[in-house]
Amino acid sequence: EEEAERQKREEEERQEAERQRLAEEEAERRKEEERQEVERQRLAEEEAERQTREEEERQQVELQRLAEEEAERQKREEEERQEAERQRLAEEEAERQRREEEDQERQVMERQRLANEEAERQKQEEQQEVERQEDERQTREE
Repeated sequence: EEEAERQKREEEERQEAERQRLAEEEAERRKEEERQEVERQRLAEEEAERQTREEEERQQVELQRLAEEEAERQKREEEERQEAERQRLAEEEAERQRREEEDQERQVMERQRLANEEAERQKQEEQQEVERQEDERQTREE
């Protein structure tokens, strides 16, 4: 009986030790799974942060590109506006010079006309003087 009792106790102790060992293994396995889950979560967060950074950088590059395009467009518009203004001023200057030349031409023609009239008047006066002197001479002779 004592032997049977001893064997029974030993068997129970062995089974208890086995249960203990299995429980410890299970606890270790769960602990490892939790560690792996924590690592997966950390890696997922790092990936999400990396993607967020990349997206922000991509958006920043896009904003920069758009800002440069807008600045270039405004520069082109300003250059076109200045060119149109230069063109307008050049056309105004050409028109002013044309009018000035026409005015000078008219003045020259007017001076020429007045000079011709004056020459004609003097010629008539001289002719009248010659005729008057001729009349006086004839009167004296008579």
